[in-house]
Parts: sequence; C-alpha cells; structure tokens
Amino acid sequence: MQEPYSLSKKIQGLPQSWTVFPSKTNKAAIAVVNKSLKPAIIARKTNSPDAPPTFERNIFKGWPDLAKSAQDIISKFANWKVSDEPSLSDHKYINVKIEPQIQNRTYNIFKTFYGNHRKFPNKLKPSINLLLEEIRNSQTQDDINRTTSHIQNKIIDDCKSIYKIKKKEVLRLPSWYTSKLKIEKNRVKELRRRVHRAPQDQRRRIFLTLKKDQALYMRHVIQAKNSGWRKFSRNVSNPFGKQYKAVFRKTIPPTHLIALKNNTPTGDQLKIAENILEQMFPIPLDYADLSSIRTNTPDDAPFTKEEIAIVIKKLHKGKAPGPDGIDNIIIQQINESFLFLFMELFNKCLHLWTFPDPLKLGNIILFKKEGKPEDEASVYRLISLLPTIGKDLPKLLTQGLNYHLLRLNKIIDNQYVFRDDVASNSPSHSKNQ
Repeated sequence: MQEPYSLSKKIQGLPQSWTVFPSKTNKAAIAVVNKSLKPAIIARKTNSPDAPPTFERNIFKGWPDLAKSAQDIISKFANWKVSDEPSLSDHKYINVKIEPQIQNRTYNIFKTFYGNHRKFPNKLKPSINLLLEEIRNSQTQDDINRTTSHIQNKIIDDCKSIYKIKKKEVLRLPSWYTSKLKIEKNRVKELRRRVHRAPQDQRRRIFLTLKKDQALYMRHVIQAKNSGWRKFSRNVSNPFGKQYKAVFRKTIPPTHLIALKNNTPTGDQLKIAENILEQMFPIPLDYADLSSIRTNTPDDAPFTKEEIAIVIKKLHKGKAPGPDGIDNIIIQQINESFLFLFMELFNKCLHLWTFPDPLKLGNIILFKKEGKPEDEASVYRLISLLPTIGKDLPKLLTQGLNYHLLRLNKIIDNQYVFRDDVASNSPSHSKNQ
C-alpha cells in the first residue's frame, strides 16, 4: 500500500488480525493477511539508485522503500524497476525480476501414440546383439548397472530419431491484443517520455495530452478484452471443450514449497524440497556389510519369454514414463520384436540377486493437500514416476512368489489384496471370516 491513512504511527481501517509493516516515513506499508506466509522485508538497497519514481502527481513523486518476499534469501536475487506500462491510477507498475541460480532439468516425453512403430525396431535392430552380449558378460552389480544404463541410453537415442518429442505449449499473445492497441500503447509511452524531457512551459500541455490518450487507450483495452471473451465464449463446438474448462474446471497451480516448521526458512526451493524428502524418506541403514542368508531351497527358475510377454502386454499404455522418457508403448514394441532382450536382462538380475540402480531413479511430484498445516511434511502427497523397464521385474517376482505360496497353500484366507483369485476391491471376504 502507498500513502495509507495513519494515525499515531498506526494504519487505520485494517483488521487487527493482519500483520502490518509500515515504512519509516509511513508513506508505504505491507499488509500480510495470512500469518503463515512468514514474510521477510527487503530494504530499499535492492533498488537501483537512478530508478524512476513509482508515483507521480503534478510536482509530487514517490519511491517505495519496502517489498515483501516469502523467504529472505530472495533479497540476493531480486531486482525491480518501474514499468512504462500505462496504469489506471497515478501509481505505476513495478516489475520485480527474480533470478535464482537454480538449474532446471527437463525430461523428454515421446509422442508414441502417433505411429512410427515399424521404424523404431528397424533402428534398434543393429544394436541388439551387442546389448545381449553385454548382458551375458555382466558378472557384478556394477556391470549390470552399466549395462542397464547403456540399454536405456540406446533406446532413448533411437526414440529421438524416430518419434517426435512432446513440447509444452508456447504462451501466445491473447487474441484481443491487436496491432492497433500496440500502436496506441507505444504512443502513450512516447508521450510519457516527452513529459519528462519537455520544457517547463510545455510540460502541462503534453501532460494533459498524455492523460487523455492514456484514458482512451485503457478504454480500448477493456473493450477489446470484453469482445475477445464474448467471441471466445460463442465459438463453442464441444459443450465440454476449452470454454467449459476455463469457467468450471479447477486449475491446479504448481505447488509452492514452504519451509518446514523445524527448519530455518533460508534456502531456495531445491533446499526446501530436499528437507521435505528427508522427512518422508529417511536415510536407510547400510546393509552392505550384512552377510547374505543362504538357504537350502533351490533357486527360482529363470523367467521365460512367455511370462515376460504376458506381463508386458498388460502394461497400461497411458501411464507416464520415468526420467528416461521410455513409456510402456516403447517397451511393448521392443519385446514384440526382440523377445530375448528383456528376458536376458531380467534373468541376469535374478542370477546376480540385484536390482539395477538406474531403474531406481524416479521423478517425485508433490501435490499439496487441503486443510493441513503448510509447514509440515504431511501436507504433501507424493507421486513417484519410475522407469517403466524397472516395473516389469517386480511384477515377475511377485507373480512367481504368489505361485509358490499358492502351490504350497501358504496364503491365509483373510488375504485378499495382491491376489489374482480374489477380488482386491471386495474386503467382505475377510470380514465374514
């Protein structure tokens, strides 16, 4: 707020539950509605010394000396300047630019729903024999990790040359913003600059012209917005199309991470995410030094190509892939053309008693729950997107374990989940026992 009504160094007319941070001169203030925001105050030193005023009326000018941020660390990255964008009041817009030094990592998702399934096996075929030989020569966990990573990279490279990559929609200019409005906007900007450069005797005349053109420009903007929305609403071909989604469907914005209760509020979003994951996934104990327990039972029989084909065929084609971008459609195409590739890989993992480390890496997505404290880790719901190749091996192991337990009659009657012969959505079987 700028120029609030203050009495006895207190701003009047605000609810008592609000937290107010007035400036030294009581010419500006920041009001925080929600106390859980934990704002930090950035001093005027974040602004450049030669910044233009943000408030002008005749001979009066003003500069803000306070700004609000969710974290005090942002003061190292934030910078603001006064915008030339015309506004509907004597106050000007302030553009705050935040440049945190955070490296963003993007992942590719291939358009596999649109064909090219015959070209992909032909592209991968020359490398199959080399990959099979590399799998057979793997004797340790490090060897199988390198082999798995090599298989993933080879599949990704071939997918890039065959399939198109899904791209995010580029933000486009709104349909109501025409070239005529752009010309009027540039004229208002030019008049604003002429007011500052004009002599004292001509400044008032140019200032009145500026106010007149600025009001006309804002009137045209409002009319263009209304007509653009009216045109957008009338062009309806599907009753549940984009018009319906824009009005009735809830939008899910990206989750804004907030520092946890027992942690200091310093650090960027990456540091806060690491603290949240540490509470949800505690660091496990190191079992590397524990001796393996050997039994007299014979080893499991190797997986057959028929077993693997059944498991892979049941994979849902619409599931999101992991960090490698290899979805279930690509896995199905590879197994249909090269039956021995995954069979050799999974049997080698079974023989070495290991699960490849590259298949344990996943993308963790956080969704915020409603009605819970925002500074606790329990407010977030996690979704982990793992590589699709690594989802087949646990299914094969679970299938073999269920067969072994059913054959020996080791499953109790009250067990109804993770079974093929009992409906998992019907707990009445266990309740009646």
